[in-house]
Order: sequence, then C-alpha cells, then structure tokens
Amino acid sequence: MLLLREIRDPRIRWVTLTAVKMSPDLRQARVFFTVMGAEEEQRQSLQGLESAAPFISRHLGKNLRLRYQPEVIFTYDEVEEQAHKIDTLLDQIRKEELNSIEEKDS
Repeated sequence: MLLLREIRDPRIRWVTLTAVKMSPDLRQARVFFTVMGAEEEQRQSLQGLESAAPFISRHLGKNLRLRYQPEVIFTYDEVEEQAHKIDTLLDQIRKEELNSIEEKDS
C-alpha cells in the first residue's frame, strides 16, 4: 500500500512485489519484485525502488515498532522469466513430438 499511496515515482508504476525475506534479526528486508517490460524498464524500476528504500525503511521502523529500522533491499525476481522460458521449451518439445508422430503415421 505504501508504494501505491505514498510513493509517486513513475519508474515504479508497473512493479509487482513477489516476496519479502526478512533476516532472522529483522534488520534486513529483501524485497523481490518483477516489472512488465524490457531490461531497461527493470533497471529504471530498480532505481526508483532504491531511491524510495530509505523512506520505506523509516515507515516500517515506525509503524511496526521494531527495535531496529530494517534495511530494505530490492532484488529483481527472475523466477517468472525462468518459468516462461521453461514453458516455451516444453511447448517446443511437444510440437516436435507431435510432428514426429505425424510423420511416422504418414
């Protein structure tokens, strides 16, 4: 909600947060994200998120009443891209197998 309501950086408008991993001592929050677009959009989104990180960290520290203000680190989540590549490869294999079966039947 903080990204939607408080931060008005146009570089982060297409960002989707996918996961957050907190360190055991709660001093560090690694926030994973994806963004629609090419590598340039990913880079710009990361820059926008990194510029907002201190604000987000202060907000979290205040509102969650933590002993320490957590360091917020943004990391691009490549899982979705990898899943898409695997799906594409599997589709290609299925098509090749169908073509092979059709050739045998001919």
